Amino acid sequence: QHPCRPCAKYSRVQFRRRERRRLMNAWCPTVLTSSDGKPLAISVQDLYLNFPYERVADGFVGLTLRPEVMMGLVLAYVASKPALTAIVKSSGFDGSKSQAFFVAVALHNIGLALFSGIVMMNSWPVVLSHLSRNGLDAVYCDRDGSLWEQRLG
Repeated sequence: QHPCRPCAKYSRVQFRRRERRRLMNAWCPTVLTSSDGKPLAISVQDLYLNFPYERVADGFVGLTLRPEVMMGLVLAYVASKPALTAIVKSSGFDGSKSQAFFVAVALHNIGLALFSGIVMMNSWPVVLSHLSRNGLDAVYCDRDGSLWEQRLG
């Protein structure tokens, strides 16, 4: 047996571990929501009266966390829905007969299912460990914010 074979096997194992870690990091992304890593709002009042604009992270995610942007997007959706419905009806589009529409909806649903699975994989271990340490009331109410501080915030 060649003297390097055990080393080569060890290198493959190390490589697999590194690859596994790298892949798991891809499934557990970190999205910065505030400049200091703390929650932007801990009550409804914080969203409308005391929103900390100076702590919002830069970039697209930070922009979408601003209350007025989210309210604007909701209002734009509500205002555009009747007009879009009328346009679709007048065009005669029937989604049940379109193969491309069916594929687009299927791919969208698969994407949502994958996203939901990733969220579940990353949140349930934190929730279950908090449940075993602190009980159901602490998970459901989180009065002291300890569940939020563990990783979900």
